[in-house]
Amino acid sequence: MKLNIEERSHFACSKLFEDKGLSDYARSQLISLMKRLIK
Repeated sequence: MKLNIEERSHFACSKLFEDKGLSDYARSQLISLMKRLIK
């Protein structure tokens, strides 16, 4: 399974969020922020 950099960082972030136990709202906010930063 090959992931591009955006997918890989996205996956790493969601793993991190799960470990931290962030709410779904906070997670979606951070993910959209990450997507803006990556572009």
